[in-house]
Amino acid sequence: MFEYEVKVRLRGMNEVKEVERKLLDLGFKYVESRYEEDYYVDLTSCTNVGKDSVLRIRKVASEDGVVRGELTFKGPRLSKEVKLREEVNVYINKPELFVDIFSKLGFKLLILKKSRKVYSRNTEKVYIDHVYGLGYFLEYELINPKDLNTFKYMFNKLVKELRLSSHKPIIKSYLELMLEGGPHESNSADD
Repeated sequence: MFEYEVKVRLRGMNEVKEVERKLLDLGFKYVESRYEEDYYVDLTSCTNVGKDSVLRIRKVASEDGVVRGELTFKGPRLSKEVKLREEVNVYINKPELFVDIFSKLGFKLLILKKSRKVYSRNTEKVYIDHVYGLGYFLEYELINPKDLNTFKYMFNKLVKELRLSSHKPIIKSYLELMLEGGPHESNSADD
């Protein structure tokens, strides 16, 4: 499966609430709210793994209290215009055991925590994320679109409808943003 995604930074809770209202007006359906802890396995010591590849253990706690896990491999990026990469995903019952196993094997783990609201419309998914230490983001995702131009057209159309055209698209992962040290939480009163 190939994942196409891009994100934009949102400017505080007032903008988050406005975007969520507009998504519903545009026909997106609210799916769920959840809390995610992502444990990224540092693969730099693995000589046969591509430089831009990622192995992630995700612990997901849904609003109904159910906890589930995912183990995801993301291959190297295939585009410089959007975040496009092959993704292999498997659901796991006890993500904390995988975290423990990789730790015991000597792998360094980087942790990223976020609250996420999920919206969907047909083949489109929109995530409204509050990434701790980084701020608020809208992440747009399309799985296996016809081509890159189709993805870019649909993303640009949505951004225009949400009146976010002035927001710069971000193709870096949250992990990359965290390692760079920014963007950070806003100190505005509406956060």
